[in-house]
Amino acid sequence: MDTVTELGLVAKTDGTPGKQHECDVQHEVPAVFFSTAGYTGNVYHEFNDGIMPLYITSRHLRKQVVFVIVDFHNWWLMKYGDILSQLSDHPVIDFSADKRTHCFPEATVGLQIHDELTVDSSNMEGNKSIFDFRNLLDGAYRPRVTSLIHEREAKKKLSVSLSPASKRPLKIKRKVHEAHHLKRPGLVIISRNGSRAITNEHLLVKMAEKIGFEVEVLRPNSRTELAKIYWVLNSSDVVIGVHGAAMTHFLFMRPGSVLIQVIPLGTSWAAEEYYRNYSFNL
Repeated sequence: MDTVTELGLVAKTDGTPGKQHECDVQHEVPAVFFSTAGYTGNVYHEFNDGIMPLYITSRHLRKQVVFVIVDFHNWWLMKYGDILSQLSDHPVIDFSADKRTHCFPEATVGLQIHDELTVDSSNMEGNKSIFDFRNLLDGAYRPRVTSLIHEREAKKKLSVSLSPASKRPLKIKRKVHEAHHLKRPGLVIISRNGSRAITNEHLLVKMAEKIGFEVEVLRPNSRTELAKIYWVLNSSDVVIGVHGAAMTHFLFMRPGSVLIQVIPLGTSWAAEEYYRNYSFNL
């Protein structure tokens, strides 16, 4: 936490002696101050310490709030801008770079947190729950996912039109159409390199395909677009992964789908505390 800038609050009244600051910008909505330093760079902490507490703290304001980011990082805003747009209708303020004096009717400094990857409905206005947070993610990524689907379909049509197979008899096309309606369930393997890797991953893929799954191996990294990860996981029926920060993406899975977490020796407590217990809520 040494990387998080400490803010000093000074209480003053209208009658306090000394020079009074004039407002360069007068806002009509509240502000929420928070930092994107600390453990950001790790997707678990980005959601557990940042995105979910931001949702908890600001959701009741119904997008009429200005986010003031201390320790501002462009990469963080690029990565999570779609989610922030679901929480606020107003531009983000970079606390350090913006030298103007901003005046707000009220402000919240810091974020509220309920528990690990948790939205406690009893502490939320309107009894908002993890399902409401999940719907917010869907609203954030659905437009981009729709665009990705259209791009994929366009590529498929182009590929088919250029392929000699497209000139085959109608009977073959009918079989392809029938196969489309017999779509196999989707299984996604969240793959890791180095430590905690599934060493026989290729055998796992073969076995799952033999059973009847449509298998996709997902290898997310810090540069992977979140909308693409959301698309893959939201369209899957089963997700398999070894315990680690990337398992945080279970938040992108459809309610009712299946999460299989491989737990390495010595990580049982963390695996249950961080993911198992809270995945049940979805």
